[in-house]
Amino acid sequence: MFYNFLLILCFNFIILAYFYLENSNNKEIEKNKIEKELINSKFKILSSQVQPHFLFNTINSIVSLFDEKS
Repeated sequence: MFYNFLLILCFNFIILAYFYLENSNNKEIEKNKIEKELINSKFKILSSQVQPHFLFNTINSIVSLFDEKS
C-alpha cells in the first residue's frame, strides 16, 4: 500500500514537472516572439525616419543638377 502511494506520488511529480517545463518553454517562446516584434517595430520606425532624409537629399541633388545645366 505504501509503495502504491509512492508510485502515485512519483508519477504525479513527473507529470507536474512536465507541465511546468512545457509552460516555461511556452513563456520563453512568447517572450522571444514579443522581442522580435519589438525589434521589427524599432526597425520600421528608424526606416521611416531615414526615408524623408534620403528623399530630401535626392531632390536636392536633382535640383543641383538642373542648376548646373542651366
